[in-house]
Amino acid sequence: MGELLRKGKVVYHATGSSAFTNTLRNILGTRSANLFKFFNSFMNHKENQIEILICDEAHRIRKTSESRYTPRSQRTGLPQIEEIIRAAKFVIFFIDEKQTVRPNEIGSVKLIKETAQKMGIKKDNLFEYELKVQFRCGGSESYLEWVEDVLEINA
Repeated sequence: MGELLRKGKVVYHATGSSAFTNTLRNILGTRSANLFKFFNSFMNHKENQIEILICDEAHRIRKTSESRYTPRSQRTGLPQIEEIIRAAKFVIFFIDEKQTVRPNEIGSVKLIKETAQKMGIKKDNLFEYELKVQFRCGGSESYLEWVEDVLEINA
């Protein structure tokens, strides 16, 4: 993100996590705080208004950005994933489908791909890469396997 900003690109980081986003805002200070958004921040963005949007923890995408606190004038009726894709020319999604934080979070690789194609993005312009290393827990694969075994995640 920093390198893209240095090159003069309009780039934002978004997530569904209040704790994570607010921590980044606090660490980086007021000059950079506006670069870190929530997934529901794109309800009223114009199409392709952002050059690059980095969506971290995309498994936390919700069905809609609207809540009971959303003013009627800001309600789009669109699924949150459509608002996100529509807002940027280029969107990067980081997703871990094994993680679920809240029941109303519906983000998945399938949802992203189907929505992108529905919105006219050609399959040739969709790329999927699997990250092989995690930096949590020092990147220890055996520790992650142990946690999954104890919690019977892959049983």
